[in-house]
Order: sequence, then structure tokens, then C-alpha cells
Amino acid sequence: MLTTYFQPILNLQSGNCLGYEILNRPPVSNLFPNAESFYQFIGHTDQVFTFERFCREISIERFRDSLTTERYPDNTVVFLNIHPQVLADSTYRSGETISLLNSYGLSPEQVVFELTEKQAVHDYIEFERILSNYRSQGFKSNPNLEGVAVMGKQGVSLMMRARFFQQIGTQYGYNLYMGRPVELVMNARALVVDYAEQITDVSVLAINRSEEELYDLVLITADDVLYGAVSIRRLLLAVADVRAEMAIFMNLLTGLPGNRIIDERLYQLLQLDDFSVLYIDLDHFKSYNDSYGFKMGDHLIQANC
Repeated sequence: MLTTYFQPILNLQSGNCLGYEILNRPPVSNLFPNAESFYQFIGHTDQVFTFERFCREISIERFRDSLTTERYPDNTVVFLNIHPQVLADSTYRSGETISLLNSYGLSPEQVVFELTEKQAVHDYIEFERILSNYRSQGFKSNPNLEGVAVMGKQGVSLMMRARFFQQIGTQYGYNLYMGRPVELVMNARALVVDYAEQITDVSVLAINRSEEELYDLVLITADDVLYGAVSIRRLLLAVADVRAEMAIFMNLLTGLPGNRIIDERLYQLLQLDDFSVLYIDLDHFKSYNDSYGFKMGDHLIQANC
């Protein structure tokens, strides 16, 4: 008997739950000490689609039940794993998934299909035909995917969508790369930074990359574990926001706290029983400005700060 787990998928920036990946796990036995060995065995049989259909049925059935028992929102999204070899199974029949969803009152917009990472797709023409069929039934693809992070012994690498298609789309690209390790098309020297790095520092590193990698994602880690990724566009927008925030709170000429911060700090001090305030001013500064001009006056202010 398979046990079904609902693994939450979180937005690392907002903390919101995007949905749940449904995982079906067999009981541990001498023949199958772990789930991986069990699914590898299934993949080498002629019952891939039969078992896939069974897993899909219990997954959707148990998910429908969980909407009530766990009080998940009715529009909760689920992620279902698909074995690539299901496409080559002679028992594969179109339309079964949409019928199953309809029977439980669920919509295609609530389902995301994931190809299991343990197997490769070999017949891409047939695979695309199956995807087109799913799209025609209301299932959605993800055209906004920019890249994929690859975890390996050497750390975190990156495969950008645009570069992948550039390599595959060459005259011999398909025959050269398909069915071979992903390391041939990934960037093992991707920009990887710690999540505690300052936004402005990361933006300098990103902009100083080679022209070929300039628009690649920046990978974020925390304690050497992949934490997330950010596009160069979002990074530059964040830098602009930081500078705008600084312009509000800081004096542009001196870089020292501006009137807003001073006012807030004084208000906090007034709540205390004892405090001290030191006020510093430049004597005869107006006369200096009148005599030597505003530019020299600015230099004098900067020199004193």
C-alpha cells in the first residue's frame, strides 16, 4: 500500500505556499529498501502507464480529501510527477487525466506535471505531441521559466533556457546533446552568492560578468544550500529601490542621515528620561558661500563630514 505525502512548495521570497508536490511512497522491504529502487524497477517493466495511472488516481483522490480534512483552499495547486517512459507505453490513452480531475471537481489549472529527474526524455517529438494535447485540454505550460539550477558534486551550476535552445537548435545540436549529461550544456561557473550579500555588491558582480553571461540568473545560497535565484532585471530594480530609499533618508551631499532620520531619532529620544544631543554648525558659512560660490561651499561641507 502506498503512503501519500503532500510536500509544500514555498516561495522563498514571500514565504507563501505555492502548492504541494504529491509523493507516493511504498513500504520499506528487502526487495525495495527505498522509494528510488522501487520506482527504478517499475521503470524497467511494461506496466509504466498502468502504475502511473494508479498513482495519479490515488494522488488526486487523496488530494481532494485533503482539501476538506486539512482545510486547504479550493484553488490549491498540486505538482504530480510523471515518468518519461509513460510516453512510450502502448497502453497510454489520452484524456484520462482530465476525466479524472472532472470526477473530483478539480480544474487543469490546479495541476502542474513534473518529469521525474531520474529519467530522460528520448522521443522529444512524441513528448511535444503529448504536451500539446495537455495544453488543448486546459493544462498550462510555464513559458516564463528562465533557467534551471543544477546541483552536483562541484556545487551549484546553471542552465539558462535561452542558451539551452541555442545549443540544441544548431544543425547537429539535437543529436549531439540529447541523451547526454546535462553538464555539457550547463554553466559550471555561474555567479553564486550568499543570501546575506549586499544587493549593491551583488549587482556589481553581476554587471561585471562577460557579455555572454550578463543576463544569466544569479544563484543564491544559504549555508551552501541553494536558496533561490534572481534575474538581472529584478536585481537592478532592487538596486534602484535601495538608492531611492537612501535618497529619502540620507543627505545626498554628505551621505549622513537626513532630516527624516534625525526627526525620527529625536522623537525616540524624547520618550527617554535622560538623553543628550550634540548640535554642530559651521560659523559664517553663508559668508563663505557668498564669497567662494556654492561648489566650494559643498566641498567645505564634505571635508568637515
